[in-house]
Amino acid sequence: MKISPYLVFNGQAEEAALWYADILGGRVENFYRYRDMPPTEGVPPVPEEYGDLIMHCCIDGGKDFPNGTMSIADTLPSDPRTFGNGGHILTLSVDSVEQAERNLDYAFYPADGRYNMDVTEASACAALVNAKHSIPYHLAPGEPFDADLAEQFIVDGRLIVPAGETITIE
Repeated sequence: MKISPYLVFNGQAEEAALWYADILGGRVENFYRYRDMPPTEGVPPVPEEYGDLIMHCCIDGGKDFPNGTMSIADTLPSDPRTFGNGGHILTLSVDSVEQAERNLDYAFYPADGRYNMDVTEASACAALVNAKHSIPYHLAPGEPFDADLAEQFIVDGRLIVPAGETITIE
């Protein structure tokens, strides 16, 4: 099973992509900007002031996210869709129906409220995923761990791993 987060921002995608690439030890493979999108019949042109926003970018896994990828984009103000607080889409790619029907033992939830969902949203997401163990991380921008915020992550099977501690996932 491969987990591929897709994060949607309101103008901060480039900053977020560079930050994630740095902390994951990976690299940004591309920045596709709205201004570079060719004209398409039936699709209105992107207003010039939004041309520098990121239409799509991909971050390779790096040492701390092996075999993983992450995609990031900016939404346009004219986009009628809502992506929640800042926008978060999580894709699980599987090789078979049997693999898709398996229950997850561990799920990790970034919850800093700036580049990711906040602790309340992460708790709601964890309740939907219903993994055996749910682990909050990236709880405060610039800090490896925040015990008070970790305690606010409320879900059955919560596993809090303070900075510097490790667990073995089997």
